[in-house]
Amino acid sequence: MKSLKRIQILVKICRVVCYILFACFIAGAAGCVLGMIILNFVKDINLGNGSTLTAELAKNGITINGCYAMMAAGIVGCGVGIFLSIYTAHFFKKVIDEGTPFKRPLIRELRIVGLVNVLVNIGASILIGIGFGIAKGIDPGIGKLNNYSGVSIVFGLVLLLLSLFIEYPVELEESNKPIDVQPEPVEEENKQ
Repeated sequence: MKSLKRIQILVKICRVVCYILFACFIAGAAGCVLGMIILNFVKDINLGNGSTLTAELAKNGITINGCYAMMAAGIVGCGVGIFLSIYTAHFFKKVIDEGTPFKRPLIRELRIVGLVNVLVNIGASILIGIGFGIAKGIDPGIGKLNNYSGVSIVFGLVLLLLSLFIEYPVELEESNKPIDVQPEPVEEENKQ
């Protein structure tokens, strides 16, 4: 069962990666919140050359409202990442506890995890797009939104595809199991 041990090791590695991503997303969200707070205090400070941070950003076509909008999008994106990384890590924990991913309930749950990854990221993309559109309506100089990518959409699709590959050997095993047929009791004919 070398291949099963390799799968178990891979699942453990994936779980650790999920927890690392969880920590990174928390740091990212905290950084965005901290950035919003600090930006509020430093945007009008003289940088020494007679210019302010607001003026320097404006030279590059970035407004302060644009910075806030980008950081707000970052917070939402990191929040989605926090949820999905923990949710996926819990699934990997169930696979580790079972000892094998080749069980019907785990295949079903793998599909659910894949769908959740896809749908939550699509929802977050829509939410960020709406929020950014509203912000752009308030301040047309905000610029373009380019800091949210739904990488987990691809990850979710990979999980859905993987569930199909995992289901095949389970179906083969189920079809090769001998059917336990109990013979019907023979009724004795009444002897006269």
